[in-house]
Amino acid sequence: MLDALLSVILIIIAYKIYKWVKGRPRIPNTSDKFVLITGCDSGFGREDAIRLDGLGFRVFAACLTEKGEEEIRKSCSERVVTLRMNVADQESVKQGLQTVKGHVGDKGLWGLVNNAGISGRVAGNMDWLTLQDYHQVFAVNFFGLVDVTHTFLPLLKKAGGRIVNMSSCTARMEPGTGPYAASKFAVEGFSDGFRRCLKTAGVSVHIIEPGYFKTAITKAENIAQKMRSVWDSLEPERKEEIGEETFQANRRRPEAPGLDLFPSSGSRG
Repeated sequence: MLDALLSVILIIIAYKIYKWVKGRPRIPNTSDKFVLITGCDSGFGREDAIRLDGLGFRVFAACLTEKGEEEIRKSCSERVVTLRMNVADQESVKQGLQTVKGHVGDKGLWGLVNNAGISGRVAGNMDWLTLQDYHQVFAVNFFGLVDVTHTFLPLLKKAGGRIVNMSSCTARMEPGTGPYAASKFAVEGFSDGFRRCLKTAGVSVHIIEPGYFKTAITKAENIAQKMRSVWDSLEPERKEEIGEETFQANRRRPEAPGLDLFPSSGSRG
């Protein structure tokens, strides 16, 4: 009995040591490395900023809102620099570049995490949406990502850095999300091309394809509200074609098609 108990204790101790070793920073001199993360108001961006700050990195947390900046300051150390950035606004991105330049000096930017993204409007079916819905989502999820990447590329080249683009598993299988998944397909195409382009410059390009994560964007009540907004915007003839019963059936589903695959927090900056 004593031997068995001792074995259990040793296993627990070994597991704790393993977890401690695994959780230690694997990159040396993190305090000398600068990382810019977009979309830090909530969700993955916020968690990334907190995590990298905890590992000792010098983090620039780009937020769309003042509230987002305040939350980051409360959750992180004084090392973290917050800045307001709307990735869909080129002037806002340029202002962010000036802020970052003022801190990194000759060291450049060690990492860029393009996390900012939005889901756009939610519909029971893709054909309920309009061209404007695609423009709105692509402005943030794709063109914003491209603009941020090009704008900060000189700093990334200076440090031999890396670019991490937040994609989605919807880029492998479009489940009916429309603009969202289409924008993520575009992100992956851009990333593949840029990866080869920047190889000789010493800058690596990576993608992350998250699956289901519980965030505000996947809450059933939020989905229902967005779907109602789309429904209310439809022309009477279109509503008659679809049918009230079809709309209510889609609205009552706990999850709209594909929404359980959204990875982002819905923040632009």
